[in-house]
Amino acid sequence: MKTTVELSDVLFESAKAHAQKHKTTLRALIEAGAVKKVRIIANGSVFYVEAEHGTGTVTAHTTAGKLKTWVTLDAVARWIKQLGVGKAQLELGNWHPGQKGLEL
Repeated sequence: MKTTVELSDVLFESAKAHAQKHKTTLRALIEAGAVKKVRIIANGSVFYVEAEHGTGTVTAHTTAGKLKTWVTLDAVARWIKQLGVGKAQLELGNWHPGQKGLEL
C-alpha cells in the first residue's frame, strides 16, 4: 500500500541522515516504528517471530502461508535486523534444541 507522510523539513533531514548512517531506508524506519514489540519464540527446536503493533499481534509466515521458522537464533536475529528492528524479546521456555520434527 502506498501513502503520503507529511514531515517537517527538520524531521525529514534528521530521519534521512539516521537512515543513511544505519544503512537502511526511511521506509524501513517508518515500518519499524509501527511495531511496538518483537518476540522471538522458541518452540521445540525452532524459532518463530511475533510482532506486536497498535491493533494486535502478527506472526511471520512464508509466502505460501506457513509459519516461518528458523533453526538457529543467529538466523532469526539476522532476519529481524534486516527488517530494521534492533530490539527483540527472546522467549526460551519451550526450547528443546534436540527435538526433531515438531509440527507447529
